[in-house]
Amino acid sequence: MSSRSPLSSDGFRHEVLTTQAAVRALAPAWEAILQQSPCNRAFSSCSWFLAACRAFPDLSPYVLVARRGTTVAGILPLVRTPDGAAALFTQGTDYADLIAPASDTAVLACLLTFARSRLHEVASITLARLRRDANCLRAATLLDPTLGFRETLPCDGTCPYIRLPTTYEAYVASRSKHFRKSLRRKLRQAARHGVTVCERTPDKLSPSQLPDLFLDLHLQRHGDASYFAPVARQQFAQAALPPLFARGHLRVLALYEQDRLLGLQLFMRGADSLADWNGGFLPEAAPWSPGTLLINEGIRRAYAMRLAVYDLLRGTEPYKASWATDAYHTYRLLLDNQP
Repeated sequence: MSSRSPLSSDGFRHEVLTTQAAVRALAPAWEAILQQSPCNRAFSSCSWFLAACRAFPDLSPYVLVARRGTTVAGILPLVRTPDGAAALFTQGTDYADLIAPASDTAVLACLLTFARSRLHEVASITLARLRRDANCLRAATLLDPTLGFRETLPCDGTCPYIRLPTTYEAYVASRSKHFRKSLRRKLRQAARHGVTVCERTPDKLSPSQLPDLFLDLHLQRHGDASYFAPVARQQFAQAALPPLFARGHLRVLALYEQDRLLGLQLFMRGADSLADWNGGFLPEAAPWSPGTLLINEGIRRAYAMRLAVYDLLRGTEPYKASWATDAYHTYRLLLDNQP
């Protein structure tokens, strides 16, 4: 179901999609506008959103759409929550945002204004996991230039990343002497024992097989502490991962000892980045430092793809700090009727 408004004073037609069927019908246009945006190609995809609505039945679509004529110009992909509020979906999501070209300031401002106009229908709207350069925050600044986000918005996460220099060799040279020595040792040890990392593509690994393979290795690695221990989150992965892998929005690196699979790491494609999302490995892989091997190959893959950033995503674990050159912070913006 959707409700469409007449042509507004800003020249856009707005609509609200409230059923999965209506969102599914929008999928081609969603994918097209996503490719023009700075948003993460996986976290902001229609596949990710629909998988969330299927796996978590207490969530329902509340997707705000702006059109120029018949063409979709921007999408704010909200879900309604049991308390009557609306929010960007954030489970398993490191970055969320309004989907539109960053340069299209008219649609950014009009969608946030439209969201505010819906506060008679929802109790509040929470926009979280917003990077400082997010479209949502850019839109808020357009509407209120006095906002100082670093001071007024709560920070809800830190995401270390590597701003990749010209070459892989230049990046490694920028790390500490201890880091370089340890990396060389681990790579030599892996080579001596026939432990290798390679990319698995959809022609070699069926997208339909990926979720079970990933979940099995992840749960073996983390057990009951796994983010995916709850059944609903496993169902989310089952629904979300295959279409993302098939489209190239998700990349897979596999760790092998000879021909035996030891581990997997999944990477989400950003507009100009490769984001290290989640993985797992067998307990007996631990002596080969699988995390180091997979991150190292992920960085090499980012260089091969001519990307600018290797993103380690949310978390302040010491191992991330040893690889990272900088960090993004994510923020939370609340729209409500409070003065």
